[in-house]
Amino acid sequence: IPGRLHRWKRIDLLMEAMEKVSNKKIELNIAGLGEDEYSLKRMAKNNPNIHFLGRVADSDLVKFYSGAFAVPFVPKSEDYGYVTIEAFKSGKPVITCDDSGEPAWFVKKSGGGLVCPPNPQDIAEAIDFLSSNIQSAEQMGQSGLNLIRNINWENIATTLLKELFPK
Repeated sequence: IPGRLHRWKRIDLLMEAMEKVSNKKIELNIAGLGEDEYSLKRMAKNNPNIHFLGRVADSDLVKFYSGAFAVPFVPKSEDYGYVTIEAFKSGKPVITCDDSGEPAWFVKKSGGGLVCPPNPQDIAEAIDFLSSNIQSAEQMGQSGLNLIRNINWENIATTLLKELFPK
């Protein structure tokens, strides 16, 4: 999961979920920097499956997305959620929470992942389900990709220009 390490992104919730995941080979890679980095690293020190990557180049981020079976993104009331769009662009399903705002809307609208309550046990169950059902994960990722296929700067600019300068 890439992004700012801030309490609103609820990385701590994902870390708690990792303690409950039944498949102990699953790793959580966290890319990004932020004001909560130190406390999150302290919290994760006893879990060898949680890795803090720091700032990651775009080309490396693409590799991380392509190698994931799913992308957990559980912010509180996110207004858009580029992580969701990036995951879908990579054909990966998103695990998010029912109070995560736009990421939950995108996942529900597309069927591109799982939406669960914001608690570690439910998130862990979603991670376990997708890691054990790779075909379902791939289908969900494809559904997400289909929803956002036309989201690009050219289409956004065209839409804005049509609104600003109607014929």
